[in-house]
Amino acid sequence: MNMDNLKKTELGSEALRKRIVELNSRQRRLLLLIGTKDYATMNPLVKSKIAPPEMLEQLLGMGLISA
Repeated sequence: MNMDNLKKTELGSEALRKRIVELNSRQRRLLLLIGTKDYATMNPLVKSKIAPPEMLEQLLGMGLISA
């Protein structure tokens, strides 16, 4: 999965604003970062530590992000 092309879905943005989806702190932090300039320019090693594949799959599965 290419982590650089990820973006929040409308549901993802809504989940952050209204807390309509229960997320743990790591999921919420990652969802906040995805789609930002900070995330896009982040060192790939750091990005792989804060965005492990299983967490990205969880957010994808919930419909909060898309590739």
